Amino acid sequence: MKDLKLTGTGDLLILNGDLVIGTSDEQQVETALLTQAGELKQYPEAGIGIENFVDDDLPGDMLQKIRTQLERDGMTVSSLSFIDETGNLKIDAKY
Repeated sequence: MKDLKLTGTGDLLILNGDLVIGTSDEQQVETALLTQAGELKQYPEAGIGIENFVDDDLPGDMLQKIRTQLERDGMTVSSLSFIDETGNLKIDAKY
């Protein structure tokens, strides 16, 4: 999907005085992970709230919520897992 690109701090990316448009799949996943349910007035059920799972003993719940929210947003989730002992998420999802 193409959309306005954001900086690492969430501001609009502007180069040479112009807004930048580009592929936004990774940006959309990041926004979904960081957004709390209820934070978006127009879509109150949207949002994963990844920080709510920090001390969760059931990582499967988190993976299921991520998959459900991304698919609800129209993405096709090919794979979703943790990377070895680092605990980092690996998300392969595209529009």
